[in-house]
Amino acid sequence: PFLERARQADPLASFPYARTAVGFLANGRPEEALRYAEDALTFEKEDVTALLVSCMAKVVLGRLEEGIEAAEHAVVWVLFELLGELFDVLSHRW
Repeated sequence: PFLERARQADPLASFPYARTAVGFLANGRPEEALRYAEDALTFEKEDVTALLVSCMAKVVLGRLEEGIEAAEHAVVWVLFELLGELFDVLSHRW
């Protein structure tokens, strides 16, 4: 109910869709997980949670090549985010 209300309150936010995808994947429902992850990615193409759920759901569904491609994209984005945070930390120290 909480995530459903969040989706209704801000239907263009990726977070509630990505978190719903996590729930579906954790409950053994990869088709629904992938659908919600893809919805999240339409709103925020670099939503790391949605990227990772998309990867895992595709692998569970036997779509290995697509899963590997999604994983590569997620890893690149995570590294980009970490480097940005490292830069922020270092720039404040000097």
